[in-house]
This record gives sequence, C-alpha cells and structure tokens, in this order.
Amino acid sequence: DDLGAVVQVLPVVTVTAVGNYVVEERHSSDGSTWSAWAAIASPFGARYVQLRVTVTAVGPTGAGVTQVTQISSMSVIYTGKVTRETGNDISPAALTGANRIGVGDIRLPVARSYAKISRVAVTIQSVSGNWSWALVDKSTTGPRVQIYNASGALADPPLIDFDVEGVAA
Repeated sequence: DDLGAVVQVLPVVTVTAVGNYVVEERHSSDGSTWSAWAAIASPFGARYVQLRVTVTAVGPTGAGVTQVTQISSMSVIYTGKVTRETGNDISPAALTGANRIGVGDIRLPVARSYAKISRVAVTIQSVSGNWSWALVDKSTTGPRVQIYNASGALADPPLIDFDVEGVAA
C-alpha cells in the first residue's frame, strides 16, 4: 500500500482463516529499501507497507486425511494521527507572501504541520450566487485554491472559511 507520504502508522489486520495464521509486515520510506518481515508490534514510519499472511494447517494427519487451509476474509485499517484545522473569516485579498499567488489564487494559510493532506473544503462568504472554487493542489505547506466569481473569472471574495484535514507530520 502506498500511504502517499512518510507517516507514523499502525496497521490493524483482521483475518478469518481455517488453520493457524501469522500476519507480518515490512515497510519502506522510498519503495526500494525495505525492512525485514516482522510481526506487527508497534507504530512505524513509512510510505509503503506490505502485509503477508501465512496459514498453516492444523488437525489430524495420516492416510486418507487432507488438511485444508483457507483465508475467507481479511481487512486492514491503517491507524495514524489525523489532524484538522479551520480558518474563519479569511480575506484572500489580505494574504501575503507565499499565500498570495494572485487575484483569486491563494494558498490556504495553514498553521499545523502535515505529512499528507487528504481533505480540503472552502466556504465563500458574502457573495451572490454562482461563485465557485477549485482545488489546485494539496501541498502540505498550504493547499492551493482558485476562487471564481459568477462570470467565471478569478476573483477575491470578501471572506472565506476553510477546513483542512490530513495526517500530522
């Protein structure tokens, strides 16, 4: 699995199987150099994760006995530290530096550190209908958004609110 960025993660694996099973993981930050296969014991930092399930038969053996192993289901949930922040009553025209690319073209002024941003929402305030916004990128230094007026031109509304959610750095 590609987590999209190097993050602290703990895979929680649920397996339904016939036989005894062992779950192991190995991980990598770059996709080339991998850790050794090991039991999942604690959170680790990685971008890439591989999981392996080994099932061995149990029960009687002998003439006429066929042992069967089977995995009927498996699920994985990656747990990590999620962070979220909200910006209220931000004036796009008043943003400066790296946050102000141009009229209607801004980077949201985030205050938290992110390893990866997964969700961005913007509310445009104090305008008439048909204004819109588009997400250009999810840069961890501040997602870039463009805001369009009712005519479809880049424009600065009086105020915006935003929500950003992602994995903490």
